[in-house]
Parts: sequence; C-alpha cells; structure tokens
Amino acid sequence: MLDCIEKPDYLHSGRKQRSYITNAQVHVGAVPLVKLDIKKFYASVSSARVYRFFHEAMRCSPDVAGLLARLCTTENHLPIGSCASQLLAFFSAKQMFDELHRYSIECGNRDSYYVDDLTWSGANATPSFLWSAKQIVHHHGFEYHGERVYTAHQAKVVTGILIRGDHITVQRNRDLELWIAVKELDWQDPSATLKAIDRLIGKLLANVQIDGRFMPRVRDLRNRKLEMLGVQRQRTSADSISVPTPPPPGQEVDA
Repeated sequence: MLDCIEKPDYLHSGRKQRSYITNAQVHVGAVPLVKLDIKKFYASVSSARVYRFFHEAMRCSPDVAGLLARLCTTENHLPIGSCASQLLAFFSAKQMFDELHRYSIECGNRDSYYVDDLTWSGANATPSFLWSAKQIVHHHGFEYHGERVYTAHQAKVVTGILIRGDHITVQRNRDLELWIAVKELDWQDPSATLKAIDRLIGKLLANVQIDGRFMPRVRDLRNRKLEMLGVQRQRTSADSISVPTPPPPGQEVDA
C-alpha cells in the first residue's frame, strides 16, 4: 500500500530507482554542503504519529487507523527491521520534510533525504542555514545529531559515499579494507577461500555501482574462483580413478 503512494522527488529512501547512491549524486559539485541526522528516528515515530498518518492522510476510520497503528508499531514506536518502518517513518513526519524542502528551495539550495539523513548543498548551505533547519526539526518534535559543515572544495561524505568535486567514489578506508581482505585470501584454506571470494565479489559489485574502477577486481576474483574450482574438479576426478590391486605372489591371474 505504501509503495503506491506518490512520493516527493527529494526522497531517496524506500522507493524504486532511488538509493543511498542517488542521494549522494544530488550534491556533486564544488559547493558548500551541510547535513545532520535525526536522532533515533524510528524510536521517535510514536504510535500516535502513525495513527495520525492513517487517519488524517489516508482517511482511514478511527478504528481502522488504530488497528493499523498497533500492527505497525511495537512498544509504542516504529520497530527497526520492519519492511514498513522506512516509509511509515517518512509519511508520519512528512510535514517536517516538506517544511525543510520549502526552506531549502527558498534559500536556493539542493536538498535530499535518505531515511534519517538530511543533506543540503549550494551557495547558501551555511552554518546559519543549518541552524534554521535544526529549528524546524526541533519544532516537529524530533532531535538531531551528527551535524557537519563542508566548504565548497572539501571532500564530502554523504550516506557513506565520498564526493570529490563533480564525481562520487568509495571512501578510502573501505577501499583499503577490501584490498587487505583480498591479500588475506592467500593465507586461507581452499574451502574458506571460495566462501571469502563470494563475499568479496558481492562487496566489490556494490562498489562498482559507485565507481566503475572496481570492475577489474571483480573479474580477477571470478577468474581466481574458476581456477580453484577447476583444480578441485581435477583432484576429485583423480581420486575417483580405481587402481587395480596386484594379486598376491604365486597367485595366477586370469587372462
């Protein structure tokens, strides 16, 4: 049901063809950037907020809205891990996001929101702009933390992705972790190595979506896996060949 509701263009979570990557792409360029996080977002979306969304926005009857609110919450708030929580959190706080979006447009900034990550960039993405944005968040009953201010020419991190000027890439610490993991493959036994290769290929493919320069590493690991599987098949085949046992001395062998 929530997937069928039209969503604003500024939202990059909980919708098709949007992701943490598209969220970061909004802010490429040598411009100032500010951001902050909503503190304990899911825990801050109470059953009452969810009830108001179903009753006022979705126009459900009070008893239906109450039932849906009870089904979608636990301990009087949205639970972490529920497939419905991401969009319910947004729609239950949509008035706040809409006000932040209007304020961003008024100031000539670009804005994007990914779950509890709020990001703005542009010539007017200043500390004073961020202070006003924090007041809006506070006015709607939420707390915030993790605020950051970047100058125009600084490297910036948005939803875990590094922005350098006009392009995005993978953060250096994650690149280094993968490089070390590949080197450690040489010290593992074959069965563990094959499992580790599969895990690394999955992580590298995620990085390929951000930066295509990781694709050669994926090909190298796939080739390495094929070589290891080929060696294992050869050994298995060799082990399965039966070698005839010679007869005891003096015993005749039928021709």
